[in-house]
Amino acid sequence: MGRIYPCPVPNSERAVANPMAAEPPHRGGAGLVVANNDTIRSFLVSTAKDVRHLPEELRDLASALSSHSTVPYRSLRSIWSALPPADRPALRCLFAGAGFVFSSPKPREKLKERLKKLAESAERREYQELVKDIAPKREAAEPFSSYKDQIGFGIDLYFVPL
Repeated sequence: MGRIYPCPVPNSERAVANPMAAEPPHRGGAGLVVANNDTIRSFLVSTAKDVRHLPEELRDLASALSSHSTVPYRSLRSIWSALPPADRPALRCLFAGAGFVFSSPKPREKLKERLKKLAESAERREYQELVKDIAPKREAAEPFSSYKDQIGFGIDLYFVPL
């Protein structure tokens, strides 16, 4: 006769702010990761003791995963699939109330550099705004001003005697 696993009612208040606080952050690559709740934990604990249907490798895996705050879906699915259909809970019941854990994307270096430059530029603008009444304004030097003056003087000399 199979085990009976209660199917919990999903509760939005059971969401964990940081389900991985005691473990190193998940860095991706392992696929879908699920937050370990009471239903999943009781399933893993009971399967860790199931000598008849599970090989030792899967029992050890179930035992190890039962103490973690997150569980990789692939591992949970391999344990679930190894059990006979009569001895395993429905997947919807197993995952009811469980939340997904998403990993943060890898920071982009170009974006970091760009944000740093923008922050420096904003800081310079704020400083200029702060000291605009105190410090004299710098006039932008015109690169061709002396050239214009020389041409103007030459034209004046040419047209004035006429």
